[in-house]
Amino acid sequence: MKPGSVMTVVTVQLDGGQSVVASITKDAAQELELEVGKPVTVLVKSTEVMLGVE
Repeated sequence: MKPGSVMTVVTVQLDGGQSVVASITKDAAQELELEVGKPVTVLVKSTEVMLGVE
């Protein structure tokens, strides 16, 4: 977890060694009482994923 002044970046390690990274509000992270090692459920809501390179 990398908390910032407004947003928190959360990296969730999945079974099989893959990971999912999510940016959530700092308030949401506090409300969920997130801490390193705490089990969570990942839900993917977006219908689009955009990637870019230079």
